[in-house]
Amino acid sequence: MVHRWSSLLPAPFLLMLCITGLPLIFHDEIDAAVGEDYDSTFAGAPSAEGGTANADVEWDLPFVPGVTLTGRALYTGEQYADAANPLEIDSWAVFDLGARYVFAAGDVPVTLRLAAENVGNQAYWASAFDTFSNALLQGRPRTVRASISADF
Repeated sequence: MVHRWSSLLPAPFLLMLCITGLPLIFHDEIDAAVGEDYDSTFAGAPSAEGGTANADVEWDLPFVPGVTLTGRALYTGEQYADAANPLEIDSWAVFDLGARYVFAAGDVPVTLRLAAENVGNQAYWASAFDTFSNALLQGRPRTVRASISADF
């Protein structure tokens, strides 16, 4: 009985692609190498405890040729707004959903895309660091995008 279920469960996921990311921060090793112990976190960098993580999933629907469903989750831990560390912005997580359909119009491959970013419409500060200075950068609100592309 167990064998029957184990062979059936993976079937829907055969055409699923998962990509994840998780940075590794070797705080203790870096402190030992430079001979110092930093009590503060760099401005605009997520704390070592909170960190960052992301996951992307794509699933080619086996029952609808050419259709792919997509999903993404992003997480960023708490960040300090300046080097003195008196002000901290909260951690945040957002989720994105999308779909694409690829078909041939004659000899021309065409791709239709529809995506919704930040589907929960979470209000958040994305970062406490800009390219040239400390600045609070507001996260993107719920955004829906549609596109069509053709290769000719």
